[in-house]
Amino acid sequence: MKTASLLLMLCWSLVYARAGTGPESGQPELVFLTDVSEARRLALAEGKHYLIEFYASWCLPCRWMAESTFRDPEVIGAIREHYIPVRADLDQKEGFALFQQYEVTVLPTLLLVDANGQILAREEESLPIVPMLELLETHSRTLPATGKRPLREAPVYREDPVAAAPEVSVNPLDPLVLPDGEDRASLPSPPATGFSVQVGVYTLEENVHQKVRELASLGGQPSFVEAGPEGGAILFKLLSGQFATRTEAESWRATLAAARIPGFIRDLGQP
Repeated sequence: MKTASLLLMLCWSLVYARAGTGPESGQPELVFLTDVSEARRLALAEGKHYLIEFYASWCLPCRWMAESTFRDPEVIGAIREHYIPVRADLDQKEGFALFQQYEVTVLPTLLLVDANGQILAREEESLPIVPMLELLETHSRTLPATGKRPLREAPVYREDPVAAAPEVSVNPLDPLVLPDGEDRASLPSPPATGFSVQVGVYTLEENVHQKVRELASLGGQPSFVEAGPEGGAILFKLLSGQFATRTEAESWRATLAAARIPGFIRDLGQP
């Protein structure tokens, strides 16, 4: 009995020692960039790959990875040695642009990319510590053992970063100028329960209303808007439909995808 108790205490000690990362333990946290152009430039200059994590604060598996996998000292060490980390937040305009560019449909999604923009791996699930380490190790082997990667495209990236990674527009539609006197009532906020499909992040309210008109032609589902300040501007997150189950929301998301409108399912009960 005493032996079993000692083993149990030892196991818990190992768990806590493994989890003891983050600010409270003195372990530096992983710092993610938000600019892929800068990540590519650094990857070329430092002889590394870069990784992009597609993330949202309301995505529970994303939050789990942030608090576990990306706090593990071995994972942090492997990323710092061989990769430039980027986090694409779906609820930010830059992150939503990347989500469209890479045709991401699942959260979390992790891309490993070489310094020339070639995708090496695509993982569409949350990864625990050991599978993450295996993934990082597998693709770090393609890097030179010593020295820096030859900067084959360095002049382009250094002199013209925009040419190295063309900017993807968050919303390709031109701003909509509404006729004088046209009713433009404020769109309602999302309900507190059920499921919906987030289809865009905008900085211009006119573009929100234009997208709502496009959605209305697809089936009459209601539209909702979350609006809030971000970086000195107002961001508008557009959601389409309210459904009692995730299955119903997935059916509507598929309808939108067929109309070339990508989206993510949102659990409206989650913060």
